[in-house]
Amino acid sequence: MKKLIVPFLCAVLASCGGTTDDQIGSSSSSGVALSQPNCSDAGHDNAPMRLLTAKQLSNLLVDTFNSLDINTESIVAMLPEDQATAGFANNAGALMGVKNLKNYLEVAETIAALASDDFDKLMNCNSSDDSCIRDYAKKYGSALFRKSLDNAEANEFVSLAQEAGMGPDAIERVTAALVLDGRTLYQYEEDVDQREQLSGLEIANKLALLIWNRAPDAELIGVAESGALDTKAGVRAQALKMLDDERAVGGLDEFYKGWMAFIEPSELEFLRNPLVGVGLSIESAYAETQRFASHITLVEDGDFIGLMTSRKAFLTEDIAENYDINPGTLSGNRYRGGTEVTLDAQRSGIMTRLAYLVHGAEENGPQPTIRGAFFRNQIMCQSFPVPGADVQDLFPLLPNDPNMSKVEELKKFHLEVPGCAGCHTLLDPVGFGFEKYDQFGAYRENYILGNGTQQAIDDTGEIVEVNTDPSDIIGEFEGAITLSDLVATSTKAQSCYAEFWFRYAFGRYPTEADQCAVDKLAYEFQARDLSLKELILAVAESNAFRFRNPE
Repeated sequence: MKKLIVPFLCAVLASCGGTTDDQIGSSSSSGVALSQPNCSDAGHDNAPMRLLTAKQLSNLLVDTFNSLDINTESIVAMLPEDQATAGFANNAGALMGVKNLKNYLEVAETIAALASDDFDKLMNCNSSDDSCIRDYAKKYGSALFRKSLDNAEANEFVSLAQEAGMGPDAIERVTAALVLDGRTLYQYEEDVDQREQLSGLEIANKLALLIWNRAPDAELIGVAESGALDTKAGVRAQALKMLDDERAVGGLDEFYKGWMAFIEPSELEFLRNPLVGVGLSIESAYAETQRFASHITLVEDGDFIGLMTSRKAFLTEDIAENYDINPGTLSGNRYRGGTEVTLDAQRSGIMTRLAYLVHGAEENGPQPTIRGAFFRNQIMCQSFPVPGADVQDLFPLLPNDPNMSKVEELKKFHLEVPGCAGCHTLLDPVGFGFEKYDQFGAYRENYILGNGTQQAIDDTGEIVEVNTDPSDIIGEFEGAITLSDLVATSTKAQSCYAEFWFRYAFGRYPTEADQCAVDKLAYEFQARDLSLKELILAVAESNAFRFRNPE
């Protein structure tokens, strides 16, 4: 049986721009201090209007109608799947179209029916009275719209109730209208005629979605309406308070889900029950990385170096063996359902965790090319063209030689064939550095070749410079542990991480107008000792986050 060549062959070699061997230097061991950008206050594009994600809307509905029998998972199941942009689900380009309107109608009708049936759980008044409907609209509309409703706004819903004949039918109509209102479904900012700071309520909305991945609660709305968010210092103070709230894990989980590009578990089903070896619980692998990230950020107040090099983990029994730990030995301090352990010397930070290593996983082993591309894209913010199936069909299949390892095949057929080497020289050698981790993320020292013999794994990797996008990590490295150390002190990797936080905060890729704001965020990250928490605060304090330009 033959194996398909992996999908990173390049049709146009010039697009990859790799160096020749004699241009490769030694790996840098330290980052370069960034200079403070000279940015104009208005040097950014405006935050775009965004449809709330399925999780954000579900959280909002459950928080608002908390006395009704609904839960986040049931609402998420009704809503259309989020489409990611710039790596994240809070896609600024997502709009509610005719195609998915029925999903939102189903959600609204479900909530409305429950509200009508159990109205006494929501209000202590008669639904046939105008005053009761007005109070209901003000109470629940204020929560859904994330702003206080005045009598005039509430009276619009009283008119709907009157048209419905008041009583239970009116509650259904008013509730559905509240849920489907654009003020519920979208995050947006009012247009301005001149550059202005956002209102406190607008900042409160952005802070809550950034840090909690959910809408602001009544307390935060009250803070906003008090004027406490009208200054940079006030925003910082509130953001710090929100990071100390247990809900802060929601925003971090969503960020790491996007940055680590979690693959849909259904696409990795083959990892659950392998014919040989330990299977992998994909959801538990993802949760472990999220626990690690939230602990190092929120509990330890850690930094980027720790994110890349720490051996601390919080494991559940179903993934312990993937880390070569006996599940029966898990005991002691627990965090978010996982037991604290110190992983062995074969692990170092986030790039040697299961959730990272499943990228490139196939039934017969990991794909170094995909792992290399993932490193370039997510860790270094370097993108490469991926040809379509029509281009891939022009290239040969890799042989299934029982006497060769996957790496030997790739070196021979990817790196020595002119039609392939242009891009694969930039991708495969990076992936070779992760070869001591199999497709399940488990550590290994040897290959078992097709002929049944063992072959020691050489995990020497190499990063070849991209002419159009220079890096401060160039040359050979030995294994993923060494690479993690290099990334920890790489200015480019640190700047890339900061850029991903910009993408997450704005739901889009940075524009040309945003570049100085992104550069300033990277500078602030480095200036604040690479503190993970301080980077989030730097986003919240930034001009791009707090101000709006006229359009």
